[in-house]
Amino acid sequence: MAGHWQAPPALVFAPQRGAALIFASCAMTRPWFMGLSPKNLIPRRLGPLHADHIYPQSMLRTKLGLLSADINHLGNFRFVGATDNIRKHAELPASYFARLKAGGIDIEKHLLLEDIADDPSRLKFDLPTYLDFRDRRFERMWEILRATVDPEAKPGIDGSRLVA
Repeated sequence: MAGHWQAPPALVFAPQRGAALIFASCAMTRPWFMGLSPKNLIPRRLGPLHADHIYPQSMLRTKLGLLSADINHLGNFRFVGATDNIRKHAELPASYFARLKAGGIDIEKHLLLEDIADDPSRLKFDLPTYLDFRDRRFERMWEILRATVDPEAKPGIDGSRLVA
């Protein structure tokens, strides 16, 4: 695999960003970690983690008619403790994150988007809102990943994208 770049790398653990940000894709994990399971790279103190769909997959499938490719997008995933994920079940994101925020949780570490973290009621359950959130969150994940693996990356002119 020398000289072969797969963007982004399969797994990044970046505690220096203020939160343990973990991005994983099983398809990309094999070449980078040669069979090492991502669960072996997660500190035991975090307990078992689930890949949570921020917008519940069952609702996206039944109410909005989306297919797996649009539902199982990295921008719609976050890692969360198993107990919390089971407790959340299919709660809509506006309600769930408003409840977390009211409980004093820094939801920006989960959502990665400051405007949404400031007002989680903006996470309406409709197709345009979901697609916008998912795509913007994925772009933010990429920016964090790029800044983590390429310390020479600089913000773009508008401050929103990183360029080499």
